[in-house]
Amino acid sequence: MARFAGPGPVETASLSLAFGATLRAPHGGIFVIGLIGNWPLYLLAIAIGTVVSATLVIVAKGIGRDTKGEAATAS
Repeated sequence: MARFAGPGPVETASLSLAFGATLRAPHGGIFVIGLIGNWPLYLLAIAIGTVVSATLVIVAKGIGRDTKGEAATAS
């Protein structure tokens, strides 16, 4: 089944390409950090993608939430 990666990984991949980061291993993870070319910007791209994903999840979870109704039932 094909999965949609979503906006966060798209930003990460785009920034990695724009920064000229390279990975000379057929897999990722913390153990290949020494094989990453331009690793500080590569890690920055991952951090930005993570923030984008987390922000979108927080926004999506808040859509349609009735705060007045929750307060009334909690009392």
